[in-house]
Amino acid sequence: MNCVTETPAKCANEGVEAARRAVETAIHQAIPRLDKIEQGRLASICVPVSLALDQIAGWDCCWTAPSEHLTFFGRGEATRFSQTEAKSFSSECARWVLLTAGSRAPRAFFTLPPATEPQAPDLWVPAILVEQGQGHAMVTLTARRNQESAAAIADDWMRQLCLMLVAPSRPVHSDALAIVSKPDDAIWRGFVEAAKKAIVSGSLTKIVLARRISLLMSRPVDTVRLVRRLAQANPECCVFCVPHGTGHVIAASPERLVVKRGRRLTSHAVAGTIGRRADAVADAEAARALMASKKERREHELVVEGIVDSLAGVCDELSHPAEPSLLSLRRVRHLWTLVTARLSEGVGLIDAAMRLHPTPAVLGAPRKAARDLLAHMGEKRDGLYTGVVGWIDRDGDGDAAVVLRAAYIEGRSVALWAGAGITADSDADDELAETRLKSTTMLEALQAT
Repeated sequence: MNCVTETPAKCANEGVEAARRAVETAIHQAIPRLDKIEQGRLASICVPVSLALDQIAGWDCCWTAPSEHLTFFGRGEATRFSQTEAKSFSSECARWVLLTAGSRAPRAFFTLPPATEPQAPDLWVPAILVEQGQGHAMVTLTARRNQESAAAIADDWMRQLCLMLVAPSRPVHSDALAIVSKPDDAIWRGFVEAAKKAIVSGSLTKIVLARRISLLMSRPVDTVRLVRRLAQANPECCVFCVPHGTGHVIAASPERLVVKRGRRLTSHAVAGTIGRRADAVADAEAARALMASKKERREHELVVEGIVDSLAGVCDELSHPAEPSLLSLRRVRHLWTLVTARLSEGVGLIDAAMRLHPTPAVLGAPRKAARDLLAHMGEKRDGLYTGVVGWIDRDGDGDAAVVLRAAYIEGRSVALWAGAGITADSDADDELAETRLKSTTMLEALQAT
């Protein structure tokens, strides 16, 4: 079991080589037990290692929460649960064979589609998962025991690991050769006015309108470098990257849809926005204006109410502060409320995520009326924008975040989306400016790469 000869910069430095040897030893010791596992069952090996973040560059999915010092990198696919099978993950976990002692690994990634589409979860378990936390790292290798021999599984694990532990590419500057925004400013203003009329008529209380920005870059985007840049610049956000279509979705999301630990669940209501100011006095005044704005407060209240209503049937001990707090990000501030609850027996993380998604923060209220109006306006969200990305472990705990401040990247092509919540008091120019402001998170990161 050696690194494949095609691997660039394979296992070059001492730390990487030590990690490779530790994993190889653990695999060698586990092969006899792996050979005896019955067909169809999932098996994992967990190996503690010492690896720095910049020693892991050959991944195809990741999740990082900088403020929590927690990062996952995944590569390959041990198994995938189709949309109709996603709920069988928990039964698979009960039969999962851990060939070594480990944490709550292995973990799976999952997605839910954009807010404008019907619900359909997608869930997969990476073949290789590297978990980075405070002062520790863990490599988890997972495979489904089918017709392959244990030796063949072991060889594939080592091949994937060595492809993952490659040196990051050298920085290559890439410029935007073309930028196109749809709808254009005039059509956007017309959509805002149409939405306000629908709200005044009583068919809606709120709707979220979005704009798509398409960019053609001079060179393919370095997704690894982009994720690192986003995590450094946005420590308050969840930064993640997952494969989607023939490209990747990357986001720095401020909105945690659901966090589950045991039966305790939290959901972050994020709605109501104002731009940051360079001057400290002006920035503080803008924050006070946001807290005092009737329009922004009403928009936020609708989101809190939507979250509470969605969870009421599957949770008890629901609570939240009477007044919102401020979530201060690099370019904007949001009104923010933490909703806490206790899940009912038999209700899981993905169940809760599917009940919550989409919140009024990314679609509107009521849901059907908002979807119908967006369809009438021709808004078709792609690249998972306003969908959900999350992870779940073998105990059923995990996190999920809404796909916001996001880009869908396919080689040189980049698609960004940004939205704004429309209420009866909305001003079309202000909402247009908000979408531009929200786009700067990703645009600045793309420039920096």
